[in-house]
Amino acid sequence: MPLVRISLREGTAPEYRKAIAEGVHQAMVEAMAVPAKDRFQVISEYKAGDLIYDEDYLDVKRSDKIVFVQMALSTGRKPGQKRALFKRMAELPAKSTGLRPEDLLVNLELKSAGRIGRLERAKRNIKKTSLEKIARATE
Repeated sequence: MPLVRISLREGTAPEYRKAIAEGVHQAMVEAMAVPAKDRFQVISEYKAGDLIYDEDYLDVKRSDKIVFVQMALSTGRKPGQKRALFKRMAELPAKSTGLRPEDLLVNLELKSAGRIGRLERAKRNIKKTSLEKIARATE
């Protein structure tokens, strides 16, 4: 279950924010085989002084239309998948909103799948134990 946070300057239209979110999600579906219904996104708008970035870091000219996208994903994604994700994330929002690729900053947070797996097993064990106790109590 990837969690996506999209941060941008305040004052954008709801349609613009929705199109950015749609493009990001579609890129994840296409490039990383994320299920289409596995969509969890948070969009936040900030005042001009609350989004801090260098306007020409690494000689990339950024504007005040910058969009930060932060994704929490489980580890195990192949480098080719990540490259395809970045490529589609630059293409899709640009196509639907006119967002320049230079104004898109993407940050991936890779989380250990082992911990997620342990949590899922623990939840199953709790449910199983609870069901067994209920069954014994009703006998």
